[in-house]
Amino acid sequence: MDNTIYATSASPDTTTKQRGRPGRKLASDDSAASKRIQQCRSAQRAFRERKAKQAEEQQLRIQELSSLLSFSQQEVSELRQRVAELEYENAQLRDGLSIGKASLQHPIEAKPLPSPCYQGFWDTCL
Repeated sequence: MDNTIYATSASPDTTTKQRGRPGRKLASDDSAASKRIQQCRSAQRAFRERKAKQAEEQQLRIQELSSLLSFSQQEVSELRQRVAELEYENAQLRDGLSIGKASLQHPIEAKPLPSPCYQGFWDTCL
């Protein structure tokens, strides 16, 4: 389809050629439709590729986060076990300290040890 406009004058022998409006030229209907179809196919293919790439990246991220979660859970479990051990040890030390304080408040009367020179020393030690 030609965008050229022909102007005719009153006399049939003279024909002047005028240009159409400047800007985008319209292509034929067949080539425009096939070009549009090809453009849509290309856009669909690019969209599918982007979507597949995003899904793959998300799967990798899920794997990374899952391994990080299991590692963190294991570490938390170990730390809880360590806290329990330290609490038990702390309780034992407190019990020992309270026993030590009680013995200081109520001192046990110390008996003098028999002298080794004493004749029955070995009988009392055994």
